[in-house]
Amino acid sequence: MNLQIIYRKLIENTTDAVFIVDVEGQHTEVNQQWADFLGLNRKDLLGTRIWDVIPSDQLKACKKTMKFLIDGEDIPIYTRDFIRKDGARVTGEMNSILINDDKDGEKFVLCIVKDITKWKEETEKAVRRSESKYRQLLENIPQRIFYKDTNSVYMACNPAFAKDLGISPDEIVGKTDYDLFPKDVADFYIAADKEVFDSLLPYRDDEIYVVDGEERNTKIQKTIVRDDNGKVIGIFGIFWDITEEVEAIKSLERSEKQYRLLYENLTDGLYQMDANGFITWASQKAANIFGRQQDEVVGINILEFVHPDEREEITEVIKKALTTGQTESEGFEVKGIKHDGSVFYYQVNNKVLEENGEVVGIQGLVRDITEFRIAQNALEASEERYRTFAENFQGIAFRGTLDWIPEFFHGSVEAITGYKEEDFTSGNPSWDEVIHPDDKEVVFKIGENLSKIPSEIINRKYRIIKKNGEIRWVHEFTSNVCDESGVPKWVQGSIYDITDVVLAEKTLKRSLNDLEIYASLLQHDLRNDLQVLLNQAEISLLLENMSEKEMKYWKIIEGTSQSMIRLLDVFIKPSKFYERAIANLIETQVSDIKKIYPGLQIDMNFDLLSSGFSVIGSRLLPCVFDNLFRNVVEHAGPKSKIIIKSQVENNQVIIEFSDNGPGVDKKVIKKLFQKGVSTTGGGYGLYLSKKIIESYKGTIDVVNEDKEGTTFRIVLPSI
Repeated sequence: MNLQIIYRKLIENTTDAVFIVDVEGQHTEVNQQWADFLGLNRKDLLGTRIWDVIPSDQLKACKKTMKFLIDGEDIPIYTRDFIRKDGARVTGEMNSILINDDKDGEKFVLCIVKDITKWKEETEKAVRRSESKYRQLLENIPQRIFYKDTNSVYMACNPAFAKDLGISPDEIVGKTDYDLFPKDVADFYIAADKEVFDSLLPYRDDEIYVVDGEERNTKIQKTIVRDDNGKVIGIFGIFWDITEEVEAIKSLERSEKQYRLLYENLTDGLYQMDANGFITWASQKAANIFGRQQDEVVGINILEFVHPDEREEITEVIKKALTTGQTESEGFEVKGIKHDGSVFYYQVNNKVLEENGEVVGIQGLVRDITEFRIAQNALEASEERYRTFAENFQGIAFRGTLDWIPEFFHGSVEAITGYKEEDFTSGNPSWDEVIHPDDKEVVFKIGENLSKIPSEIINRKYRIIKKNGEIRWVHEFTSNVCDESGVPKWVQGSIYDITDVVLAEKTLKRSLNDLEIYASLLQHDLRNDLQVLLNQAEISLLLENMSEKEMKYWKIIEGTSQSMIRLLDVFIKPSKFYERAIANLIETQVSDIKKIYPGLQIDMNFDLLSSGFSVIGSRLLPCVFDNLFRNVVEHAGPKSKIIIKSQVENNQVIIEFSDNGPGVDKKVIKKLFQKGVSTTGGGYGLYLSKKIIESYKGTIDVVNEDKEGTTFRIVLPSI
């Protein structure tokens, strides 16, 4: 059978469009499907050339494919567009092969065509939709995106990056970092690009990014871009602002200590345990409740703190929480046992801890309710005892709804408010009505979270108006109680009358104010009198023909007056005016005491650092040295020898004040700085001196108990 006849049979019986053309492209065989594909009559197609139905933009490629086929090359499946009779453009998936007719020595091309026009249109629409989405994404994404060539020249960027630079995305093309940023910043960016090009590895780092002159923290990623042949053609970068994250981390780090202190000082204790019940962390308060040190609690199973009578029940509660993730919304009470065998009671509010959606442990908020439970047990045992307790309670214990409608209102209700318990429980008056009008806004503001935050605890001080119109101050402690779903449902707490405390504080404040006025008057009047005496001494010392004895007396008067004036100045000048070098302070004291006791032999030996060493608030330090000088004169005489040494070590000054007197009685020395004790067994000088030194974070001691004379060592820190 002729080969062409065989192919004709195949063409007529296939469901795909099939045609055969000769080497000139002329149709020699076509099936009806090919004619229908082109919208032509089958007979009209025979004898026509394939080039007649090829679009002009694909004609060259079509002829090139034909040549490859005739030359014997295998052509993979490809797509080709055709023009139908009605002018519409259709697309076919082409599978073309060369046919050699050995009998006639002719060559033909057999083409099988699958109509993919609809699929192509849908694909193109999907691509356009996808491109539109990606374009919108790039134009609206907050991250900054850019593309550079291998010379770090910008080729493209998204609008967000361009906006930061104050240009349009098109304007960035052809620019480098040196055109956009300061040189040092550009150098850094270019070096990062080079690292990517050299290593061919992605680059990730935190960088400083300048926007409108403000430095911002960013997270950046860069990676190389390759063409279809795998050649590196550029670099792609994306970065985003993490300034707020960085600031948040810094803020967390700054407040870490505060939060730790908060945990340690919570009214309630906090602990965490793993899925096996072993404690992994506990606050100091929780450890105290369990009767252990904080480091001792870690690693102990929580059941060790549960009384044997309740361990089975608590085990089921924990097991339920770990397996279902559900906890008791209002918490639960536990009877506990400490390592010494003593029984205590605590309340626990648990919350499951999850990682990657799995329960890995429990966090518990624990409150010691031992006293409350003991009292509650006693109350449950006897209603009369409960009544006695309530009636003798110095405050008011209450429980009510979030709207402050009380369920009970017990204690010293009438004594504090003038109303009876039943007045409040009946709502006449409500508690809001007895709060002083000027305090209501603040009181309500403090308490607004009671209805929002579970386990919220507040305390507030405010005024109330008693039934007889008397105004009293109260201190209220209130917490909320949640229902099974964890939503605040009730409030409970206590109220105490603190009027006497408030009045005492006001009285103390007035007394301090009176004392300040008195000190001012004393400083003014006495200082004026002393100034007159000082002026008279200074004038007298200028007179000629004065005897040596008279000169001595007037110098004593001058020195004493100056010392008293300085002491009076202590009470009016702020402490900052007295913060000065210790060497100058001591030299001034020596000068003053020499005027009073010119016979004293005083040697001063200061190291180099002492001359510039300033102490914390030296307001009262002159009183200390004046007391030491006068003690020497009193016990060793006005012609004694005094040696003052000063040296600086470890940011503190060490002063040794020595004399050649008879020393201190060993019976007195151990209690020398106690109130009412001195070198002779009576007085307040050294007691006050020690108080002054300690108020400046320093120390004063006697250091030569077994040697002749006395040496006091004073240690003071720097400002």
